[in-house]
Amino acid sequence: MRKSTRCFFAWMSGLGLILTLLVGSVLAAEMPDGWPWRGVTSDIDAIRKHPEIIDFFGNEDIRFVRLHINVFNLMSDHHLSAEKALDFALMASKEVARNLADKNIKSIVSIADFPVDKHQCIYKSKENYWDKNGKCVQQIYKFVNKTVDMMSASEIVGYEFLSEPVVKKKVSRFPQRYSQPDNWVEIFKEILNIVRKKDKERYVIFSLGPWAFPDNYSSFKPFADERIIYDIHMYQPLLYAFQGIKGHKDGIYYPGVIPTREIFPTYDRFPNDYWDKKTLEEILRPARIFEEKYHVPVLVGEFGAVLWAPNSNRYLGDLLSVFQANNWGWIYFDIGSRWHGFDARFVPYKKNGKYRFRYAGHSTKRMKILREYFKKQ
Repeated sequence: MRKSTRCFFAWMSGLGLILTLLVGSVLAAEMPDGWPWRGVTSDIDAIRKHPEIIDFFGNEDIRFVRLHINVFNLMSDHHLSAEKALDFALMASKEVARNLADKNIKSIVSIADFPVDKHQCIYKSKENYWDKNGKCVQQIYKFVNKTVDMMSASEIVGYEFLSEPVVKKKVSRFPQRYSQPDNWVEIFKEILNIVRKKDKERYVIFSLGPWAFPDNYSSFKPFADERIIYDIHMYQPLLYAFQGIKGHKDGIYYPGVIPTREIFPTYDRFPNDYWDKKTLEEILRPARIFEEKYHVPVLVGEFGAVLWAPNSNRYLGDLLSVFQANNWGWIYFDIGSRWHGFDARFVPYKKNGKYRFRYAGHSTKRMKILREYFKKQ
């Protein structure tokens, strides 16, 4: 063999070794401490008013809490400006995160909305909300900057901003259709840039639109930042999980035939017939393929069903077993809330045609199924 040829193969061999080491370092990227995170969402104002919820978490061996901040609700409830409402929420979050950490419970802050006032930048589904030079996107950046300023020295382990990016567009197939804002990834990159200028350690939660559906990841490639957690939400089939609210009728059974597309033509991607555990696995499969392909952490950042949904423990048990098999993080929605329709501590009953709630604490059937999986952490 000629010397030049041997040199070429030696060079290729060395390059191969370097590539192997680089790929190996990606595959072996460190997951978050305590991963997979498994816990619950709790409204920051609810937990501030009722700090005994923290003891409830400790007694149930809940080791992760997503502190949910709804700025508009705080503005309305406490008669505050948007900026003052955010300050109020972040100060409360710092204290709650510290109290959670004292019980060895991790937490993140999740900011759902970015209003300018009670009339501007309220509806995220409007196309002008997502104008990159408009006041709403600039308000997002302003709130992100303030959040990192106030929380980067706190006990939280991560941030979440805009967990369900969605815009309503007119298209030819249907009168209106929901989709991801065209510039959402660009906006998220700027959010990430703001965070990383001041905090390089904490994780940032990212989800794709619309509504963090699992199949949004079918053709997506991860960011270069290794401290991003990829988020999905799971309320499918929506007619089952949200029955009795938002204009949806009661009496939808799982497992069973749930004609999703007949009611919601925008959900044409989902099955239109029988829903059971196998159907749920198929809905979640794109997220599993994404995780296995890129070796990144996947978090089910929200899932649940209204308390009165028939066989809801069967539904939740099927979901939890799939999450467990995939070794995913998951966050049940919710315990500690303004409205108790999903809160696992309550039992629902009907009075005068409306659902009411009775506090039952640790003894509910829903807490029983969640407890079974909390113990598997």
